[in-house]
Amino acid sequence: MARIVRASLINSHVRRDPRVRATGDLQHGPDTDRVSAPLAPARTRCETGTVRAELVAFGEIQIEGERYARDVVIDRGRVSPRRKGPSKALRDRFGHTPLSAAEAIPWGGHRLIVGTGADGRLPIAADVHTEAERRGVGMVALPTAEACRLLAEMKAEDVYAVIHTC
Repeated sequence: MARIVRASLINSHVRRDPRVRATGDLQHGPDTDRVSAPLAPARTRCETGTVRAELVAFGEIQIEGERYARDVVIDRGRVSPRRKGPSKALRDRFGHTPLSAAEAIPWGGHRLIVGTGADGRLPIAADVHTEAERRGVGMVALPTAEACRLLAEMKAEDVYAVIHTC
């Protein structure tokens, strides 16, 4: 059975950065073990063996020297923008767009890391926990700065993460 560690589910305000544009679509099938192709074109590929990530400021993360002013998905060291459109229908219930299983979540590893933002306030819908258990994937949810420190201890090819920046 998968072990799930929960962070605070307190609601927060989301800052949007209009300078960041989407570059592709993530696709996710309910019966797939991982995010299926085509992935959004990766802006960064972690080549150092580990993932060098840092929460630079509220709403901004730096991964392998590249700055992102939006949430990201890391799938085996490949960094892509998070597509939270499928979860927006749940915004009213949570007061913030949560992470839900309707999104393209990288389920390929034994552990999914969820960076829950600067203050640890990203809501995680129950269906994500249910899906993690169904797949036998351990899930660790912690504030983004702590998640970045955890990523630095892992080989890039072992990193499956969703990182919230606000």
